[in-house]
Amino acid sequence: MTSASVPQHLENVRPEFNEARCVHDRAAGASCQACADACPVDALALREEALELRLDTCNGCMLCAAACPQEAIDPGWHEIDNVLLRQGTTAYLTCANSGVKSRRSIPCIHALGWRDALRVYSVGVRQISVALGDCRSCNPRATRLDRTLMHVNELLASRGLEELELRYLTNTQWQEEIHDVPAVTTASPQRRAFLRRFVNPDYEQREAEAPATVQVLLGSSDSQSSVFPAVPAINPQRCDGCDACTRVCPTGALALRGDGQLYYRVDASLCTGCRMCTDVCQPNAVSVRRWTTSSQQMLALLSQRCRACGVQFHAPNSQADSLCTICAATHHHRKLFQVDPV
Repeated sequence: MTSASVPQHLENVRPEFNEARCVHDRAAGASCQACADACPVDALALREEALELRLDTCNGCMLCAAACPQEAIDPGWHEIDNVLLRQGTTAYLTCANSGVKSRRSIPCIHALGWRDALRVYSVGVRQISVALGDCRSCNPRATRLDRTLMHVNELLASRGLEELELRYLTNTQWQEEIHDVPAVTTASPQRRAFLRRFVNPDYEQREAEAPATVQVLLGSSDSQSSVFPAVPAINPQRCDGCDACTRVCPTGALALRGDGQLYYRVDASLCTGCRMCTDVCQPNAVSVRRWTTSSQQMLALLSQRCRACGVQFHAPNSQADSLCTICAATHHHRKLFQVDPV
């Protein structure tokens, strides 16, 4: 976006980071750099010490916010009261580069992620009509809105739900159609509360909202015909039962369950696709696929006793050498620590 094309209410908009939600706050070695990869102007860089945002380079497009699997980036649209206009089941949006002089614009249409699409769908929207600028001038690296909605429609169709239509309008068409559309402030208090969350996400509010909107649409991962945005799976032939994936998972998509018979619970409806589980899995037993069905809901674990150290451990399969994870990694017969002579 060029400064001349940016509406006044978006000139100083910059992303804000919620460190507590970022995977790098949970694990220093996390490989996720979705926000940096999505930035079209290289304003974000993942350093060893921290995630660096160069304010002099950032153009405020907010594509980073849409790309973040943990929703750890607040788009920061604090000054926007009326972004989403609705008429019946149609929502109207325009981007800052469209040339439409409206306070009801956002920096980039493609900054609407799949969760935003489901939140809009959950309040009755079935068509999104947008006025765009020249996307080539922005050079977005993030997933474009049309592809995002393609995946969202795969998810909806797999649940037997009506799909969400995307319609492109010229500036003239957009202005003609919204001429008589009431602003969102005329909606009910509950509707206004939803729209405030939509344009200015608050993470505590967002968590409270999830059971009534996004999570309900995602449903249960026990349905093998339903498509999910991210689907984790554990290969029983590779898994050594170390529990690292369940300890690091920020949402409980992978969890250790059972009082007597232990098992790993695999819940695709809770998976954000942050890939922390794949980062910590030493035997590369965990994988995460995108926009597909979930065929694994649980993985049974066998309780065993290590023949070397005597500790009780569990694994998907009976270990041929009956060694726990630590003893297998250190070959036990070798010294765990070696002190060099002074």
